[in-house]
Amino acid sequence: MIRKWAKILPYCIIMYLMRKFNGNTIHSKELGECMAFRIAKGEFVLFSKQNYDRMSELERKSRESKLDKKVRKLQRKLDKDISLKNKIKKELEWEEEQRKHELEYD
Repeated sequence: MIRKWAKILPYCIIMYLMRKFNGNTIHSKELGECMAFRIAKGEFVLFSKQNYDRMSELERKSRESKLDKKVRKLQRKLDKDISLKNKIKKELEWEEEQRKHELEYD
């Protein structure tokens, strides 16, 4: 029996959630190498290894592009306000000094 949340949610959301959990690699003669995610006892969601790797790569690229966009936005704000940039620089230097002291004492 599929879990209750799997019955209620749309297919695309279930696939998204399943990919967030760790799956097991399964080898079969018919399908080849697959990634299996357990929904319920005896019920699995299967992705072929090639599709799973491709989806993971696209997701990684998406995260990187979002991070780059945030960095550019932050950089524009810092370029507008020099005092803010100097203050952040001082705080980062202070944190780096604290890390060095912690490493010396450990």
